[in-house]
Amino acid sequence: MEHTPTIRSKIEAELKQRGYTFSGFSKISGINRGTFSTMLNSNPPKPISVRQMDLITKALGYPEGWLYELYIDECFYEGKGHWKRIKPFLLRCVELGRKDCIQKVLTRLTEDLSYVSTIFELAEELHATSKDQEAVPFYECVVENERYYHSERLAISQYRLFCYSLTEDLESSVKAAIKFDPFRKSLPENHQLDGLLKLANVYFNTSNWEAAIKYATELRTLAINVYHQQTYSYSKNRKPDNFNSEKPLVVSMV
Repeated sequence: MEHTPTIRSKIEAELKQRGYTFSGFSKISGINRGTFSTMLNSNPPKPISVRQMDLITKALGYPEGWLYELYIDECFYEGKGHWKRIKPFLLRCVELGRKDCIQKVLTRLTEDLSYVSTIFELAEELHATSKDQEAVPFYECVVENERYYHSERLAISQYRLFCYSLTEDLESSVKAAIKFDPFRKSLPENHQLDGLLKLANVYFNTSNWEAAIKYATELRTLAINVYHQQTYSYSKNRKPDNFNSEKPLVVSMV
């Protein structure tokens, strides 16, 4: 019966084939000899970090991402997800464009739906660093697995995907707008303003005047309400909450 190789069996086979001792390999990889030994020989073995996996890969002369498919099991030791290993691994997969590994990790993670919030937070981190397309599978994962239809997390994920889908292809933009529309009122007010402006622009560009006027009217009403909230706070000598929208409030009111 053929045994499925593990990440450790593959590494051990490489060391044996090349005649490396732990001491010798420690010197070329930069991994402490004792640490390396516990990764392979301890019972249970010491987990391998993605950084250590990359050092081993480089020392053996393989391309970046070698054995990443097998490394996924390292992230789910004894069937339980370990976020301290999973997050660095996912970020590394983002860097290398390993969408296959990202999808496999997300599929296993969402066997426990409590991870949906953590996946959303990682998607927001990627978005904040302008890694918009890289964030897409993470937002899609939230959309597919969020349990609460009116959750803010789901609405923001739908909004991000809507924004990423806007192109010069008007038909595609309209499809994205239709998909996003039911979630607009579950957004925080800053995203609501930006979302309504984008919706109005999509339908303006397609000469759908009824829909454009609908969203423009909704946008104006919300912008005026936000303006009144802010002026009220100033009148009470209170600093209003930091309102982080893409456009200045006056743009939404015009």
